[in-house]
Amino acid sequence: MGLLETDSDNIQAAVEHWDPGELGSEKAYENALRKHLHEVFPEDKFHRQYSRANTTADIFVDFGESGCEVAIELKANLTKRTEMHRLIGQAWDYIEHWNCELVLVVCGAKSDPALVRTASKAVRGLPSNRKVRFVDKT
Repeated sequence: MGLLETDSDNIQAAVEHWDPGELGSEKAYENALRKHLHEVFPEDKFHRQYSRANTTADIFVDFGESGCEVAIELKANLTKRTEMHRLIGQAWDYIEHWNCELVLVVCGAKSDPALVRTASKAVRGLPSNRKVRFVDKT
């Protein structure tokens, strides 16, 4: 976490302290995460389903003068390789086209641990001059 700006490190820390329980749908997780983030950062605006450059982030925040822009992508119950590949592709789009920091969140007890590990390793290996964070809440 930077002393001078709010960024993806702050989001990562907030998500790591988030305990949504078992919610079922991805939309329910998104709503719960957005509510939690708004409680942690009450002055900032968190937008659901924010679109830019032909890609839609589940949650997006612009910390304005006190920080940077952060896209947040959430995947609930990661169980299929195609979902994992899509998540990695979305991460690439954010890095390549949005020029913002990124936090990827995988949650849900039904997630396949092997897919979560592979997605984490792949995302952390993406070339970027912006911060990319991966939070495993499975």
